[in-house]
Amino acid sequence: MPKKSNKVPILICAGCAVLALLLISVGAGIFLFTRDGGEPVGDGPETITTEPDEPETDDPETDEPTTDEPTTEEPTTDEPTTDEPTDEPSAGKGSQDAPYAVGQTFTIDDEAGGTLDITVGEIDWDATEAVMGRSAENPEPGDGEVYILVPVTVTYHGDSTQEPMLLLWVDYLSDAGGSYEDAIAVTPNTVFEKGTMRDGDTEDWEYGIIVPEDEVQAGSVSVRAFLDFSNNPTWVRVS
Repeated sequence: MPKKSNKVPILICAGCAVLALLLISVGAGIFLFTRDGGEPVGDGPETITTEPDEPETDDPETDEPTTDEPTTEEPTTDEPTTDEPTDEPSAGKGSQDAPYAVGQTFTIDDEAGGTLDITVGEIDWDATEAVMGRSAENPEPGDGEVYILVPVTVTYHGDSTQEPMLLLWVDYLSDAGGSYEDAIAVTPNTVFEKGTMRDGDTEDWEYGIIVPEDEVQAGSVSVRAFLDFSNNPTWVRVS
């Protein structure tokens, strides 16, 4: 009678052990699968899952309009400035078309390195008797002519000295077109009696000019330095 083999129970036990191992492996896989959110795990390349970033949201827009306070600039009004009249010459004056006025001071070069501040005063339009009474040697006006006296006040500025009789040429130009020179007469306040002028000195004297009677009180005088040969005088309206 054959003997029963002792290997059968061993094989049965081994099979049960293998089956138990398989059940454990399958259960562990299911557990890991469900824990990782359904992502498979295994021997393949590692997969990293990241939670999506929440989108940045701007501040909620509002339908309320933004109104800036209107700014109104007050108009700036410059008050008009009025220049006080002075004896200083204005730019561009002194020409024959834009002469200085009587009493206005102007400055010219003395053509020797210094300057002369000059003011022409009010004209004496009928000075024949005064001039001829000063000296019988004075040139006598002809028929229909008269002496006029042109007073000037002069201040000298310079490092040298000046003689008043050698400072200026003064002529009269009437509106009628006549031009008349200094008669070199001894006037009541004559230049021939003035002394040497130094820096800062001021003197005044008169020039006697013979003019037709019908050409007085309507004209200008021209003034230039004695050594100025440019024929570009400074003009003063005397009427």
